[in-house]
Amino acid sequence: MSKLNPSSHVDTDAVNQGVVNDVGVLLTAFFVGEWKKFVIALILGIALGFGYWLVLGSYSAVYVLNNNGESRIIDPGSSNSNSINIGLDLTSWKTLQKGLPLLASQLVQLEKVPTPMIGLYQSFSSNLWWQKNVTPVYGISKSDTKELTSISKEIDSAIGTIIGFEITIESSSREKAATDVVIAANFFRTAGAYLQIRRLLNGYAGIVIAESEDINRKITATKIEVNYKKRRLKFLQDLYKLYPVNYNSNISVLGAVGSDAKYFALPSQITAVSAEINRDEELLDRMNVRLDQLALIRNFIDQSRPLLDVQFDGILLASELLSIESKLRDQVEVGNLNKNLQLDEIRSQIFLIQARFTKGIEGGANPTIMKVGRLKAIITGVVTVTFLLLLFLICQKFWVSIKKRAL
Repeated sequence: MSKLNPSSHVDTDAVNQGVVNDVGVLLTAFFVGEWKKFVIALILGIALGFGYWLVLGSYSAVYVLNNNGESRIIDPGSSNSNSINIGLDLTSWKTLQKGLPLLASQLVQLEKVPTPMIGLYQSFSSNLWWQKNVTPVYGISKSDTKELTSISKEIDSAIGTIIGFEITIESSSREKAATDVVIAANFFRTAGAYLQIRRLLNGYAGIVIAESEDINRKITATKIEVNYKKRRLKFLQDLYKLYPVNYNSNISVLGAVGSDAKYFALPSQITAVSAEINRDEELLDRMNVRLDQLALIRNFIDQSRPLLDVQFDGILLASELLSIESKLRDQVEVGNLNKNLQLDEIRSQIFLIQARFTKGIEGGANPTIMKVGRLKAIITGVVTVTFLLLLFLICQKFWVSIKKRAL
């Protein structure tokens, strides 16, 4: 076998290094010879980029929604006021972040959006838009926690607390940016309330279906058990009539106390079975009361469900549902505390959602508007002009060399 010559690698490396040096020299000579043109191109690019930014640059509008925490709210159905947390927590925000794009897309498909706002609502239909343009502001950020040597329980709970939302929108004009960001903030509040109310009604519908079936089954089983216990009570009473004198006698039968049954005197067994029957009948009364409450919930849902397909403003929808609740309350029999209690629960849930998106989440000052993209426009202008100049000079050099060869 022939052996490779080690000196060939050295020669190749030397040639490559020479080529690199020659190219470097040529480029240096080229740029040194044309440096004035590149300076002019730099100035021209800055001027063109800045001019583009002044004339066609976009505007960014930022609108801050405060997410109030504990607030004192007054129930319109009573004179009571309660201090409760009506703001959005992190879990609720994540749920809305997934539901808002779907609702915006639904509104566009149902043609429920004014024509001038269709483009904006189509943007709302994107999950990416809500991740990019709506930023939650936390009470304590991760960077803040690094500055704390020890974290108390209060600070620990505040780490995940949202104190506000920053909504950002870019547009071609100052006026449009200000208008669009306010529309986005209003959609955030009204659509958020709508989604929570729809979830509430769906939850009530599930409760009605699940509890009704379970309670009806338990009522039937309890009635059967009560019949057996009444037959047993009659047997014990008849047996006791046969021995009325022997009140403290040892005559007894198996007592009805489950697996731990023992032998008791007849009066004791009669008392125990009677108490069990009373407990079962009380349980039947309670289950029947719950069925009445579930029927009331079903009635409320039947009247509320059609509004979900008509009224997509959750704040206005809450007012209409409260009106339905008030009418149902007027139909309740006087003194029926159980039905009034159920209506109180419905009203409190709806009122809480309404308060959350009116008092809990509320707009702050006017939107902050600024022109953005200046640096980007200037860099784009410089790069574009420099590239065109470089292309022109290369073509010029190439054309001159061709003419020399032709001569």
